[in-house]
Amino acid sequence: MTDIGHADEAALAIEVLEWGASGSAWPKMCEARAAVDKLNSLGEQLRTDVRAAFTSGRQPPVLGEADRRLGLPLEPLLPMLPRTVASVVHRAQNLARLVQGLQRALDASSPVQNTAIPRHRKGL
Repeated sequence: MTDIGHADEAALAIEVLEWGASGSAWPKMCEARAAVDKLNSLGEQLRTDVRAAFTSGRQPPVLGEADRRLGLPLEPLLPMLPRTVASVVHRAQNLARLVQGLQRALDASSPVQNTAIPRHRKGL
């Protein structure tokens, strides 16, 4: 798998979270399954990055959530429960929120750089 940039991660998560919202169209089953697979993979990459960024000190709570939710099979645990587009979309949306949470944790681990341009007051 190629390395996916942060903009692509954010765009996929936003797109998935918009499925079915305010009357928007639901994806086809194959699109929803592909989103689950991609978000799962992105989540695993981000989980690794977040864990590495927080080597000393307290780990963010989102890591525990990621450990519980990433890598689970898409197929239902009970065979009599059918897999519907709605259930796959909900799974994709949950993973999208998790990916966003991992990204926020990773962003919080980086020191903020002051990139402001100094302003000089006239006459001083």
